[in-house]
Amino acid sequence: MVKGIKKKPVKKVVKKVVAVAKTKPFSRLSKKDKKITICQDVIDQIKTKKIAATHGTYFTLPVSNDLSKTKGKELQTILKETKEPCEACAIGSIFICDIIKRDNFAVENGHIEQFKDYYWQGDDLIPTIRKTEIEIRSDEMVDKVSDYFSELELRLIETAFEREVITDVDGKLKDDDDWDTNLALKAIRFGNRYEKDENRLIGIMKNVIKNGEFKP
Repeated sequence: MVKGIKKKPVKKVVKKVVAVAKTKPFSRLSKKDKKITICQDVIDQIKTKKIAATHGTYFTLPVSNDLSKTKGKELQTILKETKEPCEACAIGSIFICDIIKRDNFAVENGHIEQFKDYYWQGDDLIPTIRKTEIEIRSDEMVDKVSDYFSELELRLIETAFEREVITDVDGKLKDDDDWDTNLALKAIRFGNRYEKDENRLIGIMKNVIKNGEFKP
C-alpha cells in the first residue's frame, strides 16, 4: 500500500452501500455497488446457513422428487421457498445471490438430476427415485454474473476457494502465462489462509468488498 493512503474498512464500505441500496432498487445501483451488495449477500447467506460453501461443487440444491414443483419454475422462487441449504462453490454462491436479486433464471430439464435406486419385483427391475437435485453448469453461472465480475476475476476467486488452479477452456488464467502462474499462486496462498470452506469464501468476499475486485 502507498504511504499516506488508507483503505476503507470493510464494514464502512458495506454500511455506505447498504445505505444507498435502501434508497434505490438494485437495478439502479452502480455496477460497483451491485457487486458489493452481492458479495455482502453471499456472506449473509453463509452466516444464515442458506448457502453451504462447498469446494468441488458448483451448485447443488435438493428439491422435491415431484418435477412439477421445479420444472419451468423461477429459481429465485425455489431458493426462497426451500428450507434446504444450497451447496455451492464461490461462483455458485455469487450466482445464487444474483438470482435472488434479479429473478431471471428458469429451471429446465437440463438443470434437474434425479438419482434412482432399483429393486427386483419378481422378474422386473423397478426404479425408485432416491433424491432430486437442481444442478447448474458453471458456464451458465459465469454468464449470469458477468455484469459484475470478469471471467478472469471469477477464475481467480474460484482458484482461491478451491485452492487449486481453475482455468478457462484453453488452460489459461490469462494470455500471459508467466503472469498466470503468479496470479494463481497468489490466489492459492490466499485460500490457504482459511481451513474451512465457509471462512475461506467469506474472506474472499470481504477482499472484493474492500478492494472493488479480488486482489489476492
